[in-house]
Amino acid sequence: MKVILGTFIFSAQTALFNEVRRSVSHRYSSKDRLHQRPAYHSVGQGESSRSLPGSIYPCVSGDPKSLDELEALMDSGEPQQLIDQDGNLLGRWLIKSIDVTESILGAGGKPQQIDFDLSLARYD
Repeated sequence: MKVILGTFIFSAQTALFNEVRRSVSHRYSSKDRLHQRPAYHSVGQGESSRSLPGSIYPCVSGDPKSLDELEALMDSGEPQQLIDQDGNLLGRWLIKSIDVTESILGAGGKPQQIDFDLSLARYD
């Protein structure tokens, strides 16, 4: 099984990410105290995010138009269901940003390597 985000399937024909970076946080409220450090109180879970960096090599694998599909999902503003390679539902995620770097420019300025970094934020 492949990783799926909404209607987009990550594969060698579309785009593959080469790692997953995960970040979670917790929220705290602080109260200033005279001649002491602030007191902190837990107010709940903070943001949970994931970053999926990867590369597309148009002459070998992947399709540069896949990034347009991901951008369309992002522009919809709707959270997308994320499913891992084992079929586990990982919840709904918003695509916050897509950073793209085109390099190794060939004839006519066509990139031979396209690096991307997809940033997701947990919605639910």
